[in-house]
Amino acid sequence: MAIVKSSLSGLEGVTASKISFTEGLVWYDPEHTTPEQIVAAITSSGYGAEVLEVQLAEPNSIPQDCWFFGWFC
Repeated sequence: MAIVKSSLSGLEGVTASKISFTEGLVWYDPEHTTPEQIVAAITSSGYGAEVLEVQLAEPNSIPQDCWFFGWFC
């Protein structure tokens, strides 16, 4: 999970992510990145990824609290 978060941290426009063993949610600014770029960053880290659904997010839905060294936000 830390490898995936690390690959996303280098991608401009990604504002937050919530990664578990089975799924991941990524909040991003569509003016700076695309779902395809996010998938490419994750797969380049050695993990599989695909876009399942894209939704507009309310600002208050973006995770602010990170626990376990920020691995889950």
